[in-house]
Amino acid sequence: MLDFRQFVQVPPINLLHMQPATYMLIVGIVEVLCAVVIVLGNYQQGKLATWALLVMMTGAIYTLYSIHHPAPNFVPACIALGLILVRLYTMGALDQVQVKVKI
Repeated sequence: MLDFRQFVQVPPINLLHMQPATYMLIVGIVEVLCAVVIVLGNYQQGKLATWALLVMMTGAIYTLYSIHHPAPNFVPACIALGLILVRLYTMGALDQVQVKVKI
């Protein structure tokens, strides 16, 4: 628990004024719910749960970067993010995302 306190100091988490144990509990519950929805839900629910996990993993990588963790600590989060992106690609969810760049 002592090591986790550094994660709670990163914005926007620090704006919530949450205890580390409460934050860990909420994140764990959301991740388990997303996994259950992916396994048992229909296509649209699974796509929404996958997008939620994508946002959570992006936040995890941002948090690791913000507290200046060494690069090897990023590997599990980046692998999980890559697997989530593969799932979104195979679901066809990324086909609808369009990025417009003006030069």
